[in-house]
Amino acid sequence: MLALASNYQRLEKGLDVMSKYYWATPEEIERTRKRNKTLLMIAVPVVTVILSAVVTLLLH
Repeated sequence: MLALASNYQRLEKGLDVMSKYYWATPEEIERTRKRNKTLLMIAVPVVTVILSAVVTLLLH
């Protein structure tokens, strides 16, 4: 039971991540997180511009 609790704690901390049927290495996890952060930083302004354009079109 102790081993299960230990594994669960490791999963909560993001130490072991199962992704698409293979175990990701810490380097892969870091690259994925960095890519996701970059995509988010690009997506927020793009979505804002699109929503602003839609609202502007609907109001006129």
